[in-house]
Amino acid sequence: MAPRKRSDDGSRPGLTRNGIATTALRMIDEGGSSAFSMRRLGAELGVDPSALYWHFRGREELFEAIAEILVDEIGEASLSWTAPWPDLLTAYCVRLYEVLIRHPHAVMVFASRPVRSEFGVRAANHAVELMVADGFTAAQAVQAIQALRAYVVGCALDVSATAVTGLQPRQRSARPPADNLLAQGVLDAGEHFRPGLDAMIRGLSA
Repeated sequence: MAPRKRSDDGSRPGLTRNGIATTALRMIDEGGSSAFSMRRLGAELGVDPSALYWHFRGREELFEAIAEILVDEIGEASLSWTAPWPDLLTAYCVRLYEVLIRHPHAVMVFASRPVRSEFGVRAANHAVELMVADGFTAAQAVQAIQALRAYVVGCALDVSATAVTGLQPRQRSARPPADNLLAQGVLDAGEHFRPGLDAMIRGLSA
């Protein structure tokens, strides 16, 4: 079989920014960000690592592209663009949380980088416009959105810790005494992401 042709920059024909970032995300999903390197990515793609720098200035710019992919995974169709801002932001936060816990090793990549996804920026702009029309200042609306993002990322980090560290939560062998209200509450509380999100949205609505 004849060898595949290379382009002038040394990369495979058809190699794109999105394709590179998608492969990098898959590698991080499988092995974690600490084990990721541009050299390994080049080997995975079958190109010299130097070819990747025709598409990205470096690892940090690549990670920003991965954050964009994660936001785009939310999907425009999953949001009701005509809904009031509380419903829009609730749906966005729930979908973002679902995306992040599907990619536990990539949560820190997302958390530490700004989101410049066209879809993400458009959704944020729309939410700010709706909130300003409802009485917020632009600064207050942005503060609220940033707080919601921090909450979503924090909850996703909490859930992803098991997958990232490989450590399982400690299991209780018996129910705590009835007078130990904290332990009883921890045992019975269950999943906390959605109740906390709903409380934040209610507080902002008030």
